[in-house]
Amino acid sequence: MGFLAGKRAVVTGLASNRSIAWGIAQAMRREGAELALSYQSDKLRSRVEDMAAELGSDLTLPLDVADDAQIDAFFAGIAKRWDGFDILVHSVAFAPADQLQVDLLRFLQSEFGHVSWERVLSGPGLASIYRFLQGRAGHAAPAWLHERLQREDAGAVVGEVGLSGRDPVCTQALDLFVSIYGAQAGNLALESLALGGVVVGGGIAPKIAPALSIGAFRASFEEKGRMTSYLAPIPVYVIRADFATLKGAAAALNARLSATPKV
Repeated sequence: MGFLAGKRAVVTGLASNRSIAWGIAQAMRREGAELALSYQSDKLRSRVEDMAAELGSDLTLPLDVADDAQIDAFFAGIAKRWDGFDILVHSVAFAPADQLQVDLLRFLQSEFGHVSWERVLSGPGLASIYRFLQGRAGHAAPAWLHERLQREDAGAVVGEVGLSGRDPVCTQALDLFVSIYGAQAGNLALESLALGGVVVGGGIAPKIAPALSIGAFRASFEEKGRMTSYLAPIPVYVIRADFATLKGAAAALNARLSATPKV
């Protein structure tokens, strides 16, 4: 029996089985949670219903978070089946900041439907940004680059080549990725009141650290209208240590075990 046995979880923002929300839903189901899923539009209804069935759930409801009436109807629908729930997972939608990003959003929506920040700010997201820009470039990618993109991890290749400057479309893709990265980092700093600083980790940030240190990341981080002056003094750090999260978890576990009285 998993540690979520007896718990009820609502998962919103599902659009495909390649989304982070889907991975979370699968993990919670494996641990015993009972699930309810939402779909953004009728276009996605049958897909999400099939995903729900795969997870042993028949509770799916429409939910467009831009529609207050639909939000009310969604939770009313949940209340008809459940007397409450324990977990809410919401995949926050990507918010474009300029016309180029609006065009990127439309490109991704044509493929995935719902587009979360994670859909953009990830290795596959960097590869998608490259595909979007290459499609607008009016010429094919160089043969050597096309071969590498087919053979290797596309996001890693775009980041590496973008840093080196060997291909202008890869460089543009990395620049756009960095700008979006800075914008979301600033959003999270505001949401969490991170006055002491923002620490960026994961597998991508250390590899593109030189690009993060230039102006685009910082400009997007701070560009928050009347809150710009609040964000300006907040520092941003990149974790470069290998396995930092595992080491932190190990240190926390060791501290807890050390504090536990021995029998």
